Amino acid sequence: MAQLYLHSQEIATVFDLLGHNENDITFSLGWAFTQSQSFQRRLLKNLFPEMDSGVATDINLQKHGGRHGGYTDIEITTDRSHFIIEAKRGMVLPGKEQLRKYFPRFKNRRLRAIVVMAEREPDLTQGNLPKSVRSVPVVYRSWKQVPRIGHKSIASEA
Repeated sequence: MAQLYLHSQEIATVFDLLGHNENDITFSLGWAFTQSQSFQRRLLKNLFPEMDSGVATDINLQKHGGRHGGYTDIEITTDRSHFIIEAKRGMVLPGKEQLRKYFPRFKNRRLRAIVVMAEREPDLTQGNLPKSVRSVPVVYRSWKQVPRIGHKSIASEA
């Protein structure tokens, strides 16, 4: 396969073209979620393996919290669930105080979660993230896990 270069710099991933900051990665994930039903189903199943979490009806990037302030990176609502993705670039994880601010945003859905995504391997998050925030489960996925889900989606659509 031919190698792609931009200004003599090797382009290894699409982020080498689009950008590497936290918002670039987050916006790309939101876009992919809207473009592939297979990716959407697989990611939801990966996050909520024991339940049918429904089909996305609203996907919001950088949604402002109104009187609660702040922005969510990605907020996804389905007919059965509501979850917020807190995306981090690098190894830093959000603190419990930051995650608590999201609680008032949750709509009345029986399936709710805060999903933290960062570059840490999952086993390195033990003890560094709360298991829940005010009864809302906190789950973790590394950025390395997302492309694996995407590749399975591509294979199933082919």
